[in-house]
Amino acid sequence: MALRGFVSLLVTALLCPAVSQADDLPLLRRQAMVIVGTQGVAQPSVKLATRKIGHRTTPLQFEVIDDENRLLKRGFVGLNAERDVPFAPGKSRMCLFQLDCGLNGYHVQTSAPYAFLASKAYNFHSLAFAGKLHFFVPKDSKKVEVWGLCLSPNEGATLTIRDPEDKVAATLGGELPRWERMAVNPPPHLCGKVWSLEIGKHQDLMLDDVEVYLDGDAPPLLAVKPEWAVRMAELLAASGPEAK
Repeated sequence: MALRGFVSLLVTALLCPAVSQADDLPLLRRQAMVIVGTQGVAQPSVKLATRKIGHRTTPLQFEVIDDENRLLKRGFVGLNAERDVPFAPGKSRMCLFQLDCGLNGYHVQTSAPYAFLASKAYNFHSLAFAGKLHFFVPKDSKKVEVWGLCLSPNEGATLTIRDPEDKVAATLGGELPRWERMAVNPPPHLCGKVWSLEIGKHQDLMLDDVEVYLDGDAPPLLAVKPEWAVRMAELLAASGPEAK
């Protein structure tokens, strides 16, 4: 199956510049790219739940694209509302949800494996989320970088990279008014495993808008479950040879 269109879109993303009970999930803001693994999933569906922030009126807009770059579905979700979005992926192994709710917030939830794209072009943008996300570090990796930004004044965060043994590998904290980097040289025995990124409050600064992206040898994917970080990295890597 040809994957050129879908992989081309992902490569561009990797290289270029509520009413909800999901309190343990990241509350997203602005644009997000969510890759959903659909291989072996009979009837995939994604729940989208929005949260109005202040007086902003922008609803959540979504598009679902399969791995042949075909538009499967598009639509809107009103504010302070929920919507289940079932879709038919056919033989696609993964589908891409493109989401945007302006400055309002939203959650994404599904039982299928999924990951948030966290690249330089499409960074991961959370709102007041203090929690842990997971990413996969492939074998033979030499360097992993995490970049962080908190644009609003008097806001900030502490970002912590933890290795597979749950030891702190690097930290970055403060107001972060411009993109700042923390880098790790993963030892060989900890490559081919799942690492994690913690987002937390920094001293007396308000934890609100936090943007991050991954660079270096790790795929720029952040997952809410460790096993999903592995699965989505495998699916993305497997798409390469078939795209040629």
